[in-house]
Amino acid sequence: MRNFDNQVPEARTHVSEIAEAKAAEVFETVRGLLEACHFKNALREIMSLTQFGNRLLDERAPWRQIKEDREECAATIYGLLTLINAVKMLSYPFLPFSAEQLHGLLGYTDDLLTHGWQIERLVPHTPLPTPLPLFKKIDEKEEAQTV
Repeated sequence: MRNFDNQVPEARTHVSEIAEAKAAEVFETVRGLLEACHFKNALREIMSLTQFGNRLLDERAPWRQIKEDREECAATIYGLLTLINAVKMLSYPFLPFSAEQLHGLLGYTDDLLTHGWQIERLVPHTPLPTPLPLFKKIDEKEEAQTV
């Protein structure tokens, strides 16, 4: 994000529209699955959205785009942030503390629950804090000692 002054880039393009459409599709599916108490399937759908984001990241290669086409790179980053923002809300029922932490990492300063169950567009030029890992890698030796 340093290439965009640690801010959400300004880019509403086909990439962000594709990301929003996929997120909207997953939101509706997950809503139905949660209402039917099919929690495992809901988690699978959320993970499918993260896999979609990973494929988008690999295909668009923003580390390469930044050198060739800054605007396309901004579009890629905005689309990926859109997916992360959706995953944040979708994962809240399962990982509330991590979702809230991710909410802050996306530049929000309020409580996640004030936004409701919806896809939300990120505001361009929103300052983004220094990213931190959401989860700590578990060391096998450390795990063995606690068991």
